[in-house]
Amino acid sequence: MPVVTMFGMLSAQEHERMRESEAGVDQFIDGTLSFENTANLSVIVSDIAWLLSPLKRYEADLFPAPIDAAKIAALDRPELLMSHPSNELLIALEGRGRTDDKLDSREWPVSVILEPEVKKFTSILSAIDESILRKELDFEKLDTASEQINHWADHGEDIFQRFILPGVAGLQSLYATASKQNQRILIWCEYQSAIA
Repeated sequence: MPVVTMFGMLSAQEHERMRESEAGVDQFIDGTLSFENTANLSVIVSDIAWLLSPLKRYEADLFPAPIDAAKIAALDRPELLMSHPSNELLIALEGRGRTDDKLDSREWPVSVILEPEVKKFTSILSAIDESILRKELDFEKLDTASEQINHWADHGEDIFQRFILPGVAGLQSLYATASKQNQRILIWCEYQSAIA
């Protein structure tokens, strides 16, 4: 079943309060979060990551869709992650970094992007535009690689306009806001129905 990636923006103090609560990250999901200056965003990042990261494309070739999330989590190729600058974006897009052992979202660990990393990723994300996203845009390959979005081969341009561009814009905005407000970002996943 496809997964959507969730992003929550909050302060260090709010993060600590959330860690002490039994509801944890569910407070973002069910709307009971009573903190100030928080925000959340839901994005289908796997195809965005595929367009931006050679490592993500390598993984898709290694484990063609449908991808077993446990196999991907077990793939340990740090030399690939660090050998290409765009691969570092997988930390910001998919939460492939520090996890918070006091928070979980039922099936998935919750990753934490701390304030200095938020600033760094804001800068990297701000440089991404449509021309960069189109460099690796191949509807046939995405149709094979994607487990989140169906029918790339038939509706690729529409999918790109409806999901990829707004998804990147939402991420850029969330990270920029978090950076300006000196906030951190939590990343977790939820299951949902296939898109398109």
